[in-house]
Amino acid sequence: MCLTAILAAAAKAAPFVAAGAAIHGIEQQRKQANHAADAQAKVETTAAQTANARLAQRRRALSANALATDQGTSGMASSGRATLGGG
Repeated sequence: MCLTAILAAAAKAAPFVAAGAAIHGIEQQRKQANHAADAQAKVETTAAQTANARLAQRRRALSANALATDQGTSGMASSGRATLGGG
């Protein structure tokens, strides 16, 4: 008789156990999707930061090059740049 009561209780609880397992599976899928989205965002952020750093480095190099060539020597018409016909 005790076994019958246990089996009846288990039969009544089975839908709740199945629902709990389904909810757990959905929660795990959501967590995995969030982790994947976070990883993708990190990749995109890193790529953008790298590109910005390269652009800044190019700007600094061009600026340094411009400063080296535009020293403003006297006698030149365009402050350090050679012009057609001299200065």
